[in-house]
Amino acid sequence: MTGHGAEHCIRCGDHWLTTDSKISLPGTPLPPSVIRSPVVFLNGCASLRLGDSVVPRDYSLAAALQARGTLVIGSYRNQHAFPDAGQIFAEALLGGLSVGRIVNRLNMKALTKGEEGVTFQLLGDAASIPSPPLLRSSGEISSFRKVYLDQILADISWLDQLYSTVVHWGEPCEATRSAYQGFFHLAQLIFRAENLTPLDIIEDEDRTMLREATLLAMDRLRVALWEELCLYIAKGKWLEAVYAPLSRRTRVKTFPCPRCEGRASQSRYSPYCEFLMWVDRFECERCGTLGERFGSSEAPDALIALVEKDWIRVLVSPLESGGEGRVFVHRTTAVSPQAWPPQGGEVMFRVEDLPFRGRVTLVAAVWAPHQLAFTYRTLFVPPVEDTTGD
Repeated sequence: MTGHGAEHCIRCGDHWLTTDSKISLPGTPLPPSVIRSPVVFLNGCASLRLGDSVVPRDYSLAAALQARGTLVIGSYRNQHAFPDAGQIFAEALLGGLSVGRIVNRLNMKALTKGEEGVTFQLLGDAASIPSPPLLRSSGEISSFRKVYLDQILADISWLDQLYSTVVHWGEPCEATRSAYQGFFHLAQLIFRAENLTPLDIIEDEDRTMLREATLLAMDRLRVALWEELCLYIAKGKWLEAVYAPLSRRTRVKTFPCPRCEGRASQSRYSPYCEFLMWVDRFECERCGTLGERFGSSEAPDALIALVEKDWIRVLVSPLESGGEGRVFVHRTTAVSPQAWPPQGGEVMFRVEDLPFRGRVTLVAAVWAPHQLAFTYRTLFVPPVEDTTGD
């Protein structure tokens, strides 16, 4: 584990491995019991300082792990950044070296990095060698990749590309930046697993924990991106205003409008930075903007909406598996968004809740696997009748 820390804790992404959950830390605390590996490398400042520390030994993370039967490698003093120490540790461990020789190798490398004197020490038997059954066979690794990696790598890549695209348009909000930091840290661990790093020797339960943590981080980033884009539109702006100036527009095709059967067109906005995501925009000469699609070139279905005296009724189709949607009003945040029923159905808005009348645009937003879509429908809501008389 490489991260900022001290005698009683070490940072692990958005979490902190610590002996006392009551100590105030800027993240979620995890107890030493979550560690089930027979050997742990705490690559952080003072992780193995025991005798002369201002932190009592009862709070020592290294001591707590050793009490559970774990071999612990760590630093007994503050150290300079040594980011590749984890790779040296992993290569030596996979090479079958004893933990004592692993510590020697780390110290020799630290000296070449400018450390003065010995940095790393060991709690445990220096002659111990992790038993061979901990190492996964090639067949097990292939199965791990098939079940675990192949199902998540594409999702990570798509979400990372979408975030990079949105950031290219402008500065994201704090919630989105924070969500991406947690997502990126876990994504790095997943990608390292593809390259046969120490993830190949962790237990199945730990693999499951990492997978679940990654999925939660992905969902947090997905929600943050979706909220930011929907809020941008609700506040009265068009996404085209941010992506069009940074893209090359090409006309893809014309087709009959699904609403009025008039002439509609599909245009693709390809970013000048080619690694970013393109956007397809659909427009009708009579109806105006029909929709925008990220990661899909499928034309939007007609959004059916009816204006009545007291209500605006919107009929929506069923969502595809894994999809999520909402319907909201463009140019206002005063009207609460309505959830899109997964099985389809009716979404309703009270006319009296609208802060304005006349030309009103509804937005149907859908997030589905590898696809983000916005469909628009412009209506006319009659103004409030003057009942005051002459």
